[in-house]
Amino acid sequence: MKTAAEKQKSNGLQIRHVRPKDVFKIFFTTGTALAAFELLVSPHPHHAKTLGVFPAVQAGGLTTTPAEIYFISGLVLFGVFFLGSLSQFPKKGIYFGVAPSRGMNALAFIFIVGIVSSAFVGLFLGNDNILVFVRVNFFLLLALLFYSYRREVYSCRQYVILFASLVGVFYASIVVLEFFKYLPWLPSFLVYSNNSSDLWFGLYFTAFALIYSLSRLLTGKASLFYIIVFLLSLTALAIRITNKPVILSAFVGVLVVVLVAVSISKKSVLRFMVAASLFSFLSVALFSYGDFKANFYSTFAERFYKIELSNEQASEISFLQLIGLAEQIEFGTGADVSAGRFAIWSAYFLGGLEYPLISPNFGGDEPVAQSRGREFQRAAHNSIAHYAYHVGYPAAIALLLLIFWFLVFGWKKIKTMKRGRDDSEIVAFYAYTVSIIAVEMVGGPILSSPTFTWFFFSVLVVFLFSAENLGANAVFESKIRQSVAPSL
Repeated sequence: MKTAAEKQKSNGLQIRHVRPKDVFKIFFTTGTALAAFELLVSPHPHHAKTLGVFPAVQAGGLTTTPAEIYFISGLVLFGVFFLGSLSQFPKKGIYFGVAPSRGMNALAFIFIVGIVSSAFVGLFLGNDNILVFVRVNFFLLLALLFYSYRREVYSCRQYVILFASLVGVFYASIVVLEFFKYLPWLPSFLVYSNNSSDLWFGLYFTAFALIYSLSRLLTGKASLFYIIVFLLSLTALAIRITNKPVILSAFVGVLVVVLVAVSISKKSVLRFMVAASLFSFLSVALFSYGDFKANFYSTFAERFYKIELSNEQASEISFLQLIGLAEQIEFGTGADVSAGRFAIWSAYFLGGLEYPLISPNFGGDEPVAQSRGREFQRAAHNSIAHYAYHVGYPAAIALLLLIFWFLVFGWKKIKTMKRGRDDSEIVAFYAYTVSIIAVEMVGGPILSSPTFTWFFFSVLVVFLFSAENLGANAVFESKIRQSVAPSL
C-alpha cells in the first residue's frame, strides 16, 4: 500500500521546502523593482523627505521611504536566519566570508567592527545625528547579504541591467527634451523642487546606461538599440557637462571601458574612433544650438574655476581662452581650485588623529575647516576622510586597502578575458564600480541613498562573482536554463 508521500509523487506533485536562496531571489528582484520605481519618482530620497510627499512615509519617528523599509525588513529577516543557523556550524568557529580572499575578509571585518564600535560610542554620547549615521551605515550590510547570495544575485543580473538602464534612459530623455524645449515642465508625478537641476542624482544612472551601452558596442555585439542608448545618454551628459560628479563618473567609466576594449581587440580601436566622431559631431551640434555656448561657458567657469562670467563675456571668448582661464585662476588670483576640498580633507584627517582607533564623532558634527580666512563645515567629499574622522583610522585604512585590492583584482581578471568572447557585462560592471569609487573619493557621499546603494552593491557583487568564476559562467548559465526549462 502506497504512503501519502508516494501517492503525491505518483500524481506528479512534489513537496518542496522553502529554501533561503529562493526567498532571497524573490526579495532581490522585488527590491530592485521597488528601488527603480522610487528612483523614477524621486532620484534622491532627500527631496521626497523634505517635501513631505510620496515616496516619503513616517515610521518610528523617522521620515523614510517604502524601499528603505523593505530593505531593512529583508536585512533583519536574513540576519535572524543567519543567527539561527549558527548552531549548524562546527564548534571550531565560522568563516567570515564576504570577499574572495581571507585577507580581504579580515579587512572587511575590521571595517565593520570599527563602525559598530564607534556607533556605540556615539550612541552613548548622544550625538545629534546618530540615528542618521546608523541608518546610512546599516544599509552597507546589503553588501554582505548580496555577497552571501552572490550566485543568486548573478542569476538576476538582467533585472539590475534592465532597471538601472531604464532609470538612466528616463532621466536622459527628460534632460534632452527639456533642452530642446519639448518639455516645458516636468511631469507632475515626479517629486522634485520644481527644478530640473534636481535630476543630477538620477543622472548617475544615465552614466550607467552610457557605460553599459559603450561596453556592448566596443567589447560585445553591437546593435542599433545600444547605439541609440549610447547617443541619448551621451547627449544628456553633454548638456549637463557642468555637473562635475556625474561627469567624473561617466568619464572614468568610459575611460576604463576604452582601455579594456583596446587591450582585448584592435577592432575596438575603430569602434572607439567612430564613437569619438559621434561625440565631436554632437558637441558641434549643441554649441550651434541657441545660446548654449554662452550658458555653457559661464556655467563651466563658475563650476570649475569659480569665476563669474556674464553671458556676453562668455559668448566672446573661444574654447582655448576658456581653458586658459585655468592658468589664470590657479596662478593669477590664487583662488582655491579644489573648491575647498583640500582644506576639508585636512580638517577631517587631522581631526581623526585626536581619536585614531575608535572615534566619538560617529553621528557628530563635521569638523571646522579653514580656507583663505574663512571657517566652514562641509561633508568630507572623500569616503576615506569621512571614516577616518567619524569612525577611526583602522576602518579608514581597511576601506582604502579594500578599494585598492578591488581595483587590482578586477583589472587582473579582466585582462585574462579571451578575445572574441562577449564579456561586455563584466567590463561594464567593473567600469561603473570604478567610476562610483572615483566620485566617492572627491564628492558624494552618493551611497547615502539606500536605493543607489542597492544598485551599486548589486553591480559590485555581480562583477565579483563573474570575476571569481571567469570562464565557468557559461556552464552556470546553461544549468540555470535547464532548471527553468519545462520538462518534456
